[in-house]
Amino acid sequence: MIRVIIVEDEILSRIGIQSLLEEQKDIEVAGTFGFAKDALEYLKTNLVDIVITDIEMPEMNGLEFIREIRKQELADGIIILSCYDKFEYAREAIALGTDNYILKQDINEENLMKAICEVREKISGRTGERRRLHSLDEIPADETDIKAVGVIRLEQDHVDEKMILHLLDGIISRYHMGSLIDSYNRNPFIVFRLPASVPKEERKRILGDYIEEIQKNILQYTNKHLLMGISREFRDMQGIPAGYQEADEAVEMRFYHESISVYYSEDICWSRETPEFMFSTKSFMEKSGLEIFEKELNQFLSTCRRKQIWVKTARDALSQAVSIFVYSILKEYLYDMAIVRRWSGKYPFVDAVTTSASCTEVNRKVQELIGQFKEALTEIFEEDDFGRILSYIDKNISTGLPLEELAELGNMSISAFCRKFKDRMGVTPVQYINQKRIEKVKEMIKKSGCTLGEIAAAAGFSNENYMVRVFKKITGKTITDYRRDMGNVKF
Repeated sequence: MIRVIIVEDEILSRIGIQSLLEEQKDIEVAGTFGFAKDALEYLKTNLVDIVITDIEMPEMNGLEFIREIRKQELADGIIILSCYDKFEYAREAIALGTDNYILKQDINEENLMKAICEVREKISGRTGERRRLHSLDEIPADETDIKAVGVIRLEQDHVDEKMILHLLDGIISRYHMGSLIDSYNRNPFIVFRLPASVPKEERKRILGDYIEEIQKNILQYTNKHLLMGISREFRDMQGIPAGYQEADEAVEMRFYHESISVYYSEDICWSRETPEFMFSTKSFMEKSGLEIFEKELNQFLSTCRRKQIWVKTARDALSQAVSIFVYSILKEYLYDMAIVRRWSGKYPFVDAVTTSASCTEVNRKVQELIGQFKEALTEIFEEDDFGRILSYIDKNISTGLPLEELAELGNMSISAFCRKFKDRMGVTPVQYINQKRIEKVKEMIKKSGCTLGEIAAAAGFSNENYMVRVFKKITGKTITDYRRDMGNVKF
C-alpha cells in the first residue's frame, strides 16, 4: 500500500486527482490539502510515501514546500504538478529533489499511475541504499548513548511483514530513534538510542514518545498496534543480546494482559515456580459440574496472572491438570480402558492451552471443549443403563445396595444383571461395590478423629470386622499398615 497526499490549492483539481487515485487498490490517499503549510504540519507527524504537489500556491509555494520536505526528510517521493508556461519552476523543483512531474493538462489515470509507479521504483531503491541493519556488527558503536532494545512481535493477521519492516525503517530513520535489526533467526528489534545527558525520567519520556510515534504511523497502515517488549536501559553494545532476551520475554506478558501493546521489562518480575493445581472431579457429572470447573479454571489463571507465572510454566501446568482431569473422569465413568484411551485423544484440550495467545482465549476454548466433553459423556450415560446404575452406586455407596435393587434399575433379573455386569466391568457387582467402598474408607482414613465403626458405617459396611477383611483383601494391607504409610496418627 502506497500512502499519498495531494497538495493543490485549486479544489476541483484536487478532487479530480483524489478521485483518480481512490480507484486504485494499492494506493491510499492519506490526506488532501489546499495549503502547503498545512501539509507540512501533517507530514511532521504522519508517515507518507509520496507527495503530489502543485508549484504555485498561496502563503508557501511549492518550491519552499519541497525544500522543507527534503530538509526534514518528511517523505520519500515527490511528484510536482506543472503547467507549460511554468516549466522553469518545474526544473528548479527537480533540482531540489523532486522525483517526477506531470503537466496539468496531461493528468489522467494512466499518466498519474505511470508517474507514481516510476517514483515507487525510485524510492524502493533508495530505501535499499539506506542504512538497513541485519546483524549487531553493523550498528555504529557509540558508548555515550543510553540504549534499550525494543522487540517487535508481528501477529499472523498483520499485513505483509516486509511492508511493516519498511515502514519501521522509515519511521526510525526519520526521527533518529536508533537502529532497526531484521535478523532471519529472531524477531525484528530496535536498538533505541537515548541521550545520556538527561535524567532517567526524561529518557523514559523520550522513549515513550518514540514508541507512540511508531504505533501511530503503523496504525495508519495496518489498523493494529504492534506488540513490543522493551528492555531495561544499558550503555555498552555488549548489552544488546541480554536486552533482546529481556524485551522478548516481556512481550510474553500479552498472555495475561492482551489489551496492552507495549510491555516494559522493568515492570515485570517473572516467576518460574510451577503452581500446584488439580481440577476436582467429584461433582463433574452433576448439574453444577461445569460451573465448578469454570470457577477453578478462572482461579488458576487469575493466580498465574497475579503472581506473573512464566507463561510456558503456566501452560504446562494447565495442560497437565486438564489431561489428568479428563482421564480421571473417563476412568471413573467409562471404566473400559480401551474407550478411555480413545476418548482421551478425542478433544484437543492441550492444543487449546498451548496455542492460545491469551488467558481469555485459553479460558474460552477450554470451557467450550469441556462443555462438549460433558455433553457427549452425558449422552452415553443416557443411552446406557449401566451409566445410570454406576452413578446410582456412587451416590448410595453408604447404603446396603442390594442386588435386587440394582437389577431392577437395569430392568433385568438378578442373574442376567450379574452376568452382564461382569461382562461389562470385568468384576462382579459385589466386587465392584466393595472396591468403591474401600475407596471411601481410604478417603476417611486421611481424616483424623474417625473410629473404625464410623468409617465402616459411612462406607456402607455392615460392621467394622467385615470392612477390615475386605480392606486387606483388596489392598493387600491392614488398615493399621495403610494408616501408618499415610502418616496418620493412631485412633
